[in-house]
Amino acid sequence: MESVQGLIESMRASGGRVTPQRVAVMEAISKSDSHPTVDYLFEEVSISQPSLSKKTVYQIVNDLADIGAISLVDVGTGQLRIDPTVEHAHDHFVCTKCSCVIDIPKKKATKVSSQVDQYGAIESVEVVYRGICNNCTC
Repeated sequence: MESVQGLIESMRASGGRVTPQRVAVMEAISKSDSHPTVDYLFEEVSISQPSLSKKTVYQIVNDLADIGAISLVDVGTGQLRIDPTVEHAHDHFVCTKCSCVIDIPKKKATKVSSQVDQYGAIESVEVVYRGICNNCTC
């Protein structure tokens, strides 16, 4: 996961402006211990940036995704999640109770069955585990 400073540097390197609103969203992404939704980020950031609209948060998130600083993942929770871990491949664990999303490191790349090749060229594989997280089972 990139730090706030890393996200700022990525934004600058891509030619993007670094505004207080963008920095506030980047800070909220960095502080989150899960994969936040735009709604969550909006709630967090609107406290310090009351004039910020949800549309602006969406735009900032999409700008960060466009430059590869974050990725947007659909893990079946009803909303896209912001994944700040873009530097290495990983799977996801989704808690069916609290909807938190946790990164699961991949030990090694797995080979895809040759049966799949007959359907087309594989560009990516996403694995999502579902269950109850340790926080909810305690």
